[in-house]
Amino acid sequence: MRGGNAAPRDESQEMGVAAVTGSNPQAGLNAGRLYRILVVEDERRLREQIVEALILSGYEPVQAEDGPAALISAATLPPDLILCDIRMPGMTGLEVLQQIRQTPGIADTPFIFVTAMAERHMMRSGMELGAEDYLTKPFTITELLDAVRIQLEKRERNAQAERERERARLARDLHDSVKQTLWSAMLLLEASENAAGSERGSRAVNPLLKVRTLIQIAVLEMQTLLMELRPEMLAMQGLPEALRQLTDTLRSTQSFNLGLTVRPILTLPDRVQVVFYRVAQEALSNAIRHASPRQVHVTLSGGRKAAMLEIVDDGVGFDPQSAAAGVHMGVAHMQERAAEVGANLVIESRHGHGTRVRIIWPVERR
Repeated sequence: MRGGNAAPRDESQEMGVAAVTGSNPQAGLNAGRLYRILVVEDERRLREQIVEALILSGYEPVQAEDGPAALISAATLPPDLILCDIRMPGMTGLEVLQQIRQTPGIADTPFIFVTAMAERHMMRSGMELGAEDYLTKPFTITELLDAVRIQLEKRERNAQAERERERARLARDLHDSVKQTLWSAMLLLEASENAAGSERGSRAVNPLLKVRTLIQIAVLEMQTLLMELRPEMLAMQGLPEALRQLTDTLRSTQSFNLGLTVRPILTLPDRVQVVFYRVAQEALSNAIRHASPRQVHVTLSGGRKAAMLEIVDDGVGFDPQSAAAGVHMGVAHMQERAAEVGANLVIESRHGHGTRVRIIWPVERR
C-alpha cells in the first residue's frame, strides 16, 4: 500500500501535471517493451493526470471511465497492468476485479486499486479477490510509478520463471522420449545391418549405413537442443567435458579417426559455451554428411585474450562463399550464432583440401 501518509508532502509531486523527475521510472523492466496500463477512473481530471504521468514515464496508458468500458478494453487490448478506482457508479472496482479474474487470457493481470481513505475498509475484500496492491488518495507521482514498476517487475520475474519451467519440461521430454527413441532405432538398425550383411552382401548394407548416419546426426542435434534449452546443464558440466562426450559418441559409430585436444581455458559465460558447442556440433555434422573425411580433430584452447574452438577435417572440402554452403552447410547459421556473442567465425575450405572451422571469442568482452 502506498499513499495516504499524514507526513508533510511535496506539493510538486502531488498527482497533477508536475512531474516526473530524473530517476528512471522503468528501471529494472524490459527496455525494449512498451507496457500497456489500463487506467479505470470515473473522475476525469484525476484519470487524465494519471495518464499524463504514465505517458511521460514511457508507458502506454489506455483510459476507461467506468467498469463496463474497462472490461471491454481489457478483453480487446489485454493490458500489462490495471489501475482501478474502487468506488465508481454502476460497477465498482471490486466487481471489475472479480470479472477480470474470471476472464481467460487476462485473469492474471496485475491489479492495483486506487482508493480514498474512507474506502480502506474495502481493501480486505479487494485483496481477497486477488488485487496486488492499492494506492490511497491523495498520492504522489512517485508513489504511483513505484507501485506500477514493482508489479510489472514481479510479473516479468514470474513470466521468466514460467519460461524456465517450460524449457526444463521440454528438455526432460526430449531426453526421456525423443532421444531414447532415436537410440532404440540405432540399435535396431545395427542389428538389421548385421543381418543384411550376412544374408545379402554389401549392396543391402549401404542404404542402412546412410540411415544410421542420419540417426546419428539427429542424436547429436538432440543433444545440442537439450543444451540450448537448459544452458545451466552445460555450465555445470563444462564445455570441455561436453565436447568429450560429443566426440566419444561419434567416435564409437564413425569410420574416420576423431581426435579432441583440450588446453587450459578460462571458464566461459554460459551463452558463449552454448555457441561453441553448437558450432562444434554443426561442423562435425557437416563432416559426417558431406566431407567423407579420414581424420577430424577438435581443439579447444584459450589464453588471457581469447578463447578458440577449431574443427579441422581432411575431407573433400567446399566453397564457403557459395549459396549452397550457406544453406546446406549451415555456414550462415554458424555465423549468426557467433555474432550473438561477439565472436569471430572463420571458415577455410576448398575442394579436395579439407575444411577448417574456427570460432574465436575475445575474453575482454566478458
